[in-house]
Amino acid sequence: MINVSYTNARGETVILDDDDRSFLAELYGREGCDAPKLEYQEITYADGTTETVLIRMKPRDVKLKFNVRLRNVVHIADFEALKLKLIQTGNREGDWGRLMIRRKDGTEAYLNCAYVGGLDEIIREYPTSTKFSLTFHAQDPLFHDKDDTEYIIRPDDESGYLRFKPLTFSGDTYDFAEDNSTSNPDGLFFKPLTFTGGTYDFSEDNSTDNPTGVFMKSAANESLDNVNILTQAVFPVITITGAAKNIRLINHTTGRKLEFAASVVVDGENYILIDTRPLRRKALQVNVSTGVATNIVGKLTADSSLDFILERGVNEILFRNSEATPESLCTLTYMQGYLSAQ
Repeated sequence: MINVSYTNARGETVILDDDDRSFLAELYGREGCDAPKLEYQEITYADGTTETVLIRMKPRDVKLKFNVRLRNVVHIADFEALKLKLIQTGNREGDWGRLMIRRKDGTEAYLNCAYVGGLDEIIREYPTSTKFSLTFHAQDPLFHDKDDTEYIIRPDDESGYLRFKPLTFSGDTYDFAEDNSTSNPDGLFFKPLTFTGGTYDFSEDNSTDNPTGVFMKSAANESLDNVNILTQAVFPVITITGAAKNIRLINHTTGRKLEFAASVVVDGENYILIDTRPLRRKALQVNVSTGVATNIVGKLTADSSLDFILERGVNEILFRNSEATPESLCTLTYMQGYLSAQ
């Protein structure tokens, strides 16, 4: 079992400690793996009084200590390869790398970080044994799960408004009724609606009176969901697929809102991607076939904000879509963050 590893920006993984007792092993004395440090900002007024107006987490540096056994040529070659994978310089877009530390309960915690330390605190106690430390720097001080968490908002068939499906012309009328001559001499008659199996059905016998299934489907106008964040606050990546129009997403817990102009339509040929993560914020309409993305930030309403945070605890999310179908989905994807890797 791997206990500590680092995956660099090229996707190359360096195993730093495992249960197979390879030539490299972690020693006791971790630094920076517990709750991150906080910094505060204060304002001093004219009368000399001071007020703390902001407290936030600082970036994190993690130092891990290791022992390497260089007993043969293979070990020496592996150690040199390890250095090459660790040390990276230059400009990067996105994450530099990920440090994985296995916690005491057996789960994995990941830190988005860059290796910045060189080989520090080198101690050569024996000809074939060397101790040293590695330092990693993380702008985001939280440890995260290995995989993203997804919360999917689906249309609610029981709510919203009704929408016609295509009708079949039979004879000289669109026939909904059993008795047109008395109830509906002009050939159109709405019978009382009954909700069965996800549809509002007009016909008593679909096999004869309505072979193509003349019915109206419930298209959810608004869905209300409770999204429970168990760790620190998160900024989700939001994907809207299927069919959608008059799109509105509101977090009633925080008051944050995302709403697009009516001209923004999702029709199955495209989807909407909204990234609310700091430094990556964007709103795109993406063509499914070509992958071409169009910036639609300018089509957000004036009271909308890409600073759409989900706070720790229950977030009451309202999603409005006036063209919902069973294929319409609003997916919130986020990484849950933890204060420590212990």
